[in-house]
Amino acid sequence: MKTYVPAPRAVSDIMASQETTFSRILGKISSRISAAAFALLGYAEKKENTEKKETPGLLILPMSSKQNIPPNMTVQVTARPQNMAFRPERIVIGGTPSDWIINDVKVGNRSQLLQSGDTPGELFAATATINLPFLSLETVHTAGDFVIVVTYVGKEKDGAPFICSALGTAVI
Repeated sequence: MKTYVPAPRAVSDIMASQETTFSRILGKISSRISAAAFALLGYAEKKENTEKKETPGLLILPMSSKQNIPPNMTVQVTARPQNMAFRPERIVIGGTPSDWIINDVKVGNRSQLLQSGDTPGELFAATATINLPFLSLETVHTAGDFVIVVTYVGKEKDGAPFICSALGTAVI
């Protein structure tokens, strides 16, 4: 019986060929595992975003006392924007604006008025001819206080709730 023994050169060629194939397979598996591991760890390759970033248009920050304010009583109504920094540009009082006196407008603890004093609510009516889109108020940072101090001067003996909105833009 004859035993077939390939030539030494043929064996080394087969081994080299198998090693190359094995290395290629191992390389592909390894790179896929590495990419998956990096992606899971948050190291995925970030593609450059060439799209124009859209900024939100006019934003509304609702404000309310949620209960009646008795006549001649001064209260502080506070709102805190939760999603982004906000620059108020207009304040609109709902209901009957003439029933209210605006004593102060604050961002944090800083007054936004030039001096202390009372401002008539009519100035902040939705139908005001001045329309006040030109308010120059400081930015209210996320979860920061935007405060309006008001006094009810209307005729209702039980008072009325104070309802208004601050309109403005996002600060990105």
